[in-house]
Amino acid sequence: MTDQRIESDVGTKPFESDLLVEGDWAIWTDILTGREDLVGSLTAKKVEISGNLEKLRPDLIPLLAESIEKAKLPPEMIRLIEPATQT
Repeated sequence: MTDQRIESDVGTKPFESDLLVEGDWAIWTDILTGREDLVGSLTAKKVEISGNLEKLRPDLIPLLAESIEKAKLPPEMIRLIEPATQT
């Protein structure tokens, strides 16, 4: 913040995550609403860890699963974050 203005750099590089977990939106909806378990989804290969595997520590998956478990979202919230469909 300078001279009462907020300044920021806008980059064109894609966002880079420490760990990437990918899956269909329907599976993520089930995980985020608590109908599906993250660890079970990983085991069944419904979602997969596909990025930066070198950063995966054995203690991360239970922590991630616990965080999602505590932050279950109601279906109304899922509709707000649902990705737009391409036509």
